[in-house]
Amino acid sequence: MNEERRQTYLNFLLQLFQAFLTGNPRLVYSRLEANPDKLDDGIVELFQSWTEVYSFLQANFYKLRFPLPTVSPDLVAAIIAAICDMLVQFDRESKASNIEIAIAGYKMILNVFAREIFLKEWAITQHSLGAAYRNRIKGDRAENLELSLDCYCKALEFYTPEAFSVRWADIQNNLANTYRDLANIYKYRIHKNSAVNLEQAIVCCDNALSVYSRFSSWEAWVRTQHNLALIYRDRMLGNPAENLEKSIECCYKALNFYTRGYFSPTEHHRWQWAKIQSNLSMMFCNRIYGDKTTNLEQALACCKKALQVFTREAFPSDWADTQKNLGLIYSDLGQIDEAISCFQLALEIFTPQTFPIQCLWSGRNLGNTAFADQRWTKAIEGYDVAIKAVEQSRIWSSNDSRRQEITSEAMEVYVKVVQACINDGKSDKAIEYVERSKLRNLVELLANKNIYPKGELYTNEEEYQRICHQLDQLRRDIPAKQRQLEIIFSGQASETSNNFYVEKLQQDLNNLQNQKDSLLKEINQVDSSFKLTQQVEPISYRDIQALIDERTTIIEWYLMGDCFCTFIITRNSPYPKVLQFSANDIKLLRKRTIAYLSLYYRKGSNWWRNQLEERLENLAEILHINEIISHIPKECDQLILIPHQGMHILPLHALPLGKKEQIGNQTTQNYLLDKFPKGVRYAPSCQLLQLSQNRQRSQFNHFFAIQNPTDNLPYTDLEVEMSRTFFSSTQVLAKQEATESALKLNQELPLAHCIHFSCHGKFNLNSPLESALILAKDEQPEDGRLTLAEIFGLTLNQCRLVTLSACETGLTGLNDISDEYISLPSGFLYAGSPSVVSSLWTVSDLSTAFLMIKFYENLSQFPRLEEGRVAIALNQAQKWLRNLTYEAFEAMVVQLQPQLDQILAQLRPGKRFVFEDAIEEARKEICDRQPYPFANPFYWAAFTAVGI
Repeated sequence: MNEERRQTYLNFLLQLFQAFLTGNPRLVYSRLEANPDKLDDGIVELFQSWTEVYSFLQANFYKLRFPLPTVSPDLVAAIIAAICDMLVQFDRESKASNIEIAIAGYKMILNVFAREIFLKEWAITQHSLGAAYRNRIKGDRAENLELSLDCYCKALEFYTPEAFSVRWADIQNNLANTYRDLANIYKYRIHKNSAVNLEQAIVCCDNALSVYSRFSSWEAWVRTQHNLALIYRDRMLGNPAENLEKSIECCYKALNFYTRGYFSPTEHHRWQWAKIQSNLSMMFCNRIYGDKTTNLEQALACCKKALQVFTREAFPSDWADTQKNLGLIYSDLGQIDEAISCFQLALEIFTPQTFPIQCLWSGRNLGNTAFADQRWTKAIEGYDVAIKAVEQSRIWSSNDSRRQEITSEAMEVYVKVVQACINDGKSDKAIEYVERSKLRNLVELLANKNIYPKGELYTNEEEYQRICHQLDQLRRDIPAKQRQLEIIFSGQASETSNNFYVEKLQQDLNNLQNQKDSLLKEINQVDSSFKLTQQVEPISYRDIQALIDERTTIIEWYLMGDCFCTFIITRNSPYPKVLQFSANDIKLLRKRTIAYLSLYYRKGSNWWRNQLEERLENLAEILHINEIISHIPKECDQLILIPHQGMHILPLHALPLGKKEQIGNQTTQNYLLDKFPKGVRYAPSCQLLQLSQNRQRSQFNHFFAIQNPTDNLPYTDLEVEMSRTFFSSTQVLAKQEATESALKLNQELPLAHCIHFSCHGKFNLNSPLESALILAKDEQPEDGRLTLAEIFGLTLNQCRLVTLSACETGLTGLNDISDEYISLPSGFLYAGSPSVVSSLWTVSDLSTAFLMIKFYENLSQFPRLEEGRVAIALNQAQKWLRNLTYEAFEAMVVQLQPQLDQILAQLRPGKRFVFEDAIEEARKEICDRQPYPFANPFYWAAFTAVGI
């Protein structure tokens, strides 16, 4: 912050001091209202230095209308604390920034109020800081609540039950609410502390109630009873039915004080009474004890009482929430028309743009109710709005874990809407929702790491900086507004929500979203791929069909809860063909996939390799591949496979078709890739395939390679040296020259048509973004690992093909709740390459070298590298290697001997002997596998072609 701007904020702080010293809080609020432009990170930055703030105020106190005799540090700190308290209560559009300023202020003055000297002031500040963290809008919610707990507990070091009973009880109540909020978050994260936090919340409530009843703090007592009711409702330990009975009992205790006239009928008390009635309705709805019909009638009565206060005009969000509760009750009563009507009313308020989480619940309830009654159109209507809410929530979410929670909560919605569309005879809509369920978590993860449009595409640097600044601002403001609405609706706000304020927030949120949409359109005119990093764009069935010609078929799988679907899409069919298979099939598929991985990751075991062929036969049966193929038009000669979830790691192109045939002394087996001469290729989704097609590049003469950077893969030298002969222009970074910095800074990389990595690769199953290609290390700060996150930032605007001739480069992150295609190929696809060839397991160095040489030889036969050519060349190379006889292999080794001799001549004597021994050992092993040493799918099936 420059000096002029800093002085502006210091003068504004002085004005707040002047207003505060008048003793009239309204003057402080009027100053805040008149200066919304100064309620931002500027004051937060200012509050990082107590010395500067205190020195300025001390030097300028004479300017105040009410000068004080002394200006001590503790006095200034006390005034700042009071102003921060007012900022937390200042519910305006700058709410998120206000809380950030308050937190910075509290933390600053804790340097003044040392615990040893100012214990009381220190404790008061800790309590205020705890409240600010609990209501904080920015940052991770769980982390904020943990910080809040820590501050409240520190405050209790001064506020003991013996000396400050009521104040101690207030903090206990605040602790209970915070523990409950934290438990609800951890419940979605399957956190071990979730149940423990709820038990701690019960203890805190009991502590508070023991004080409130003795000191006649009846209003606080009622509020705590309601809090205790909600905690027992959510409780995980003990008997659920008994917990719910305790919850109902607490609600009745609270309501008794309202009915006995202990309180004047203020708006706040009416709201509190109605809130208890609304929550009580759901407790009766879920009650296990007693007659079900009687419980539902009581629940209905509670909702109707709540609606006496919760009108649509006065409390729209509470009214909508009660309508949602009514819908659930009517659904349980079998009154389906009434239930659907209530859910639809709730959705008039709970829109995807305003209350996405509540919209998800209400839309899902509408869908489930209509689905159970086989009203497919209404079910689709409910699920559709719920899906829009999910997509909006993921855009707004500021952290990866919350996105995972949202996906987990919503996955049932995608499955149900797909099934509803199929049941309704709308398979075209079903495949559209299947595509929408592929949430492209990779893109969202990287967008959250401040991915910007590609600067080299902009000719005006000032214009580019403006775009980036505006994008930063919207990324901060939109989640903040949405979080404010969530806090108000969930009851976490310190005061009852104001209808005008809620409407203002909703309007502001819509305006910000419109600004973002406009900005994305502006960016799209320069960088058309950038919008795909920011939001999910649905693709229609007609657009999917447009991706293929009359001789190409798309097979897309979708794994559901109790079955799996296979969609067969052709160019001219008005609807996709849908094959649904049984619960037993999907159970077997998941079991076999887990077994496949278990064997693969078993160290020192060759079982996986030896059993691969048998397991592929079993997989073909489970997937009913022969039945699927029977529905594909006979004229089709090209196949595009779109797997789902764990299927991404399986070599589906190597699934055997039919039974083995005995011809003479030889046993032959046809595989899926044998049936389609124009190739079998893969795509993570139709949307990504569409993106790849928009990047079609036929030029293919400039070869750029990374060759054996760790200097321990001798066959890669042969692979690269032979592959480069098929190109007119080549550049190779070999061995110690193939460093991370040399690659990133190389000016030829963005110009290359084919980029070949012949190196080690490592896929990180636990943290896919840390998966990497291993390069040589140098003196630069880079670690020699080209990670997925770094790959995404590359600019490959001229590239037609990236070949990852390394181990495990095609593996993906496995997640049962969504189809998150997080892999090295996806990084290169988004970086600009329309095609990527990669491997699904740890490959053989020797067989891979032969496969790659043949692959590039096949590619050289095409004058132009049009769509599908990569898959054709790869499949032909795989079939060639599979059918390569031992005699043909030996002949090829002889033919390549000059290149081998040249490589040997470059090695040190010690390494030369090791290489020669390795060649001889490999040839002996191959001799033992006659007549077709590479017939096992392990040698030829690992590599897949993704993209066009």
